[in-house]
Amino acid sequence: MTQIPTIKTVGIGHKELKSAIANIKDYKKVIFTSGVGGVSRFFGCMAIMGYDNRHLGGVEVVAVGIETGKILKKNGINADYIPKTFSNDGIVALLNIVADKGEKNAVTKVSKRQ
Repeated sequence: MTQIPTIKTVGIGHKELKSAIANIKDYKKVIFTSGVGGVSRFFGCMAIMGYDNRHLGGVEVVAVGIETGKILKKNGINADYIPKTFSNDGIVALLNIVADKGEKNAVTKVSKRQ
């Protein structure tokens, strides 16, 4: 068996985050890879833009781990999917099961500013 990478993660700035939130219906899933930082940044930006949780209606929510799922729940969102294993392999395994070929997904993460 040959493994071929199927997920591409691209970091985005505030302007791009706002655009992704405004166009959230273009995505099949939003994948939260970071608990407090990623969830807070996403929902904070969404609120500043005048959206509430209803804006995510119809978009599936994936939490990379149980703790991220708990933080989402504190923000009023129940994750549709949480991988059994908290790791990159866990999220890849989950997406191999639940993702459709060619679907567009948004991935949130927090990275250090350079």
